[in-house]
Amino acid sequence: MSTTMVTSEGDSETDGKVLTFGGNYACAMTGEKNKATTQIYRILSRDKHVFEMHDPAQGDSKTMEITYTRK
Repeated sequence: MSTTMVTSEGDSETDGKVLTFGGNYACAMTGEKNKATTQIYRILSRDKHVFEMHDPAQGDSKTMEITYTRK
């Protein structure tokens, strides 16, 4: 986790409930300037969304997942 800004672009599936973005950032820990990332935002319902980050350099492994739930 870091405070680095990530600029991403992507598309949504036809129903607009899954958005996939790709982007690059500078890694504060390693100094790597053009590190790639993939983000997936899934709208499961009006009250539940899931955000995932993946690292393509590690076989597209999931590095983070946040579940947003409205109470």
